[in-house]
Amino acid sequence: MRSVGSTKADSSTRPDSGRDRRMGGDTVSGDSEKYWYNLTTGEVEKGFESPAIDRAGPYDTAEEAAHAPEALRERSRAWAEEDAREDAWGRTAEEVTEQNDEK
Repeated sequence: MRSVGSTKADSSTRPDSGRDRRMGGDTVSGDSEKYWYNLTTGEVEKGFESPAIDRAGPYDTAEEAAHAPEALRERSRAWAEEDAREDAWGRTAEEVTEQNDEK
């Protein structure tokens, strides 16, 4: 970001100062030594090899990271069930069944 009248941005005043753009701006200490599952390639990576948008994690071990797809599916299923319970709050089982049959 340039100051008014400036021809060159001062690195100490830039909002992204100190962040590695290649790494998606991650600067959380310790996470660079953790394992990540790359959602695009399906590979396990150590540290910030890929942009943050492509990574799931962090995980403490490479084995945990390798099982990320299963963990993500399980969390997604649990969240969907929780949403369904919340959507059904205050209705009878018959009303819920009727709504599900309409879908």
